[in-house]
Amino acid sequence: KKQVPFAPVPIIVGYKNIDTLKELISPFSIFEKKTNPKIAEQIGKVFKYETKILHIEPTEMQHKINTRIIDNLDHLKGGIKFEYAWENGELIPEELSEFRERILAYYTLARMASCSPSLLLYSSSEYVPEIASRSELETDGKGGKIDEILRIINDEIPENEKVVIFTSFSKFAEEIYKSLEKSGYRAVLATGENDYVKSLTEFQQNNDYQVLVMTNIGKYGVNLQSASYLIFADTPFTYSEIEQIIGRIVRIGQKFIPMIYFLISGIIEE
Repeated sequence: KKQVPFAPVPIIVGYKNIDTLKELISPFSIFEKKTNPKIAEQIGKVFKYETKILHIEPTEMQHKINTRIIDNLDHLKGGIKFEYAWENGELIPEELSEFRERILAYYTLARMASCSPSLLLYSSSEYVPEIASRSELETDGKGGKIDEILRIINDEIPENEKVVIFTSFSKFAEEIYKSLEKSGYRAVLATGENDYVKSLTEFQQNNDYQVLVMTNIGKYGVNLQSASYLIFADTPFTYSEIEQIIGRIVRIGQKFIPMIYFLISGIIEE
């Protein structure tokens, strides 16, 4: 017999008391801003933030990686043959599907390299050897983003203000965290490889910690409004992801208009 891993969940087939529910949640509903001037004013204050895009000069190795990825993508485009196959219920070109997967892999590697080329040493992607050799990455694996992060915190963020640093990559988060500690900053690290709940709680509740370095683990359902600065060490693929991360600090309870930094390095990331 096939074992069911969980008990069946009752299916909701209808709703009751919709009008009562609407009345109860109306003071908290964002849609009330259309009819309630007080809530409109509150929403306007809560969801304001400023942004700053900083372009960091790529290293020679980062420039090489960007160029090789672009050349590989151009080569792929020229070689596509439109042989059709079914995938996920849709009729799409078979080789175009493979191209889509490869382009996603290349862009992920480009984002990693824009942070620090040495991150590619930890990647399991089969395409890494096409982009850079191990000896290249070991001898010229540093980028300029960590130095820029330290400069921002030192020069632009007051000592009594908290800052969240986001990166998609756990290894880069660890590098940032180690550099912060080495520079004398009280920081906490939240990734899928440590007790991130404890880290997030300590940062939010303990004023001794000024910096939180986090990955996608803190993207949803986390309140970090004790921070009024956010640094994107790399940029997520979609705008909705960016908004989700910004929403960790731009929320009710925020006392200031937050400043959001985007660190950009290299042609592909731009």
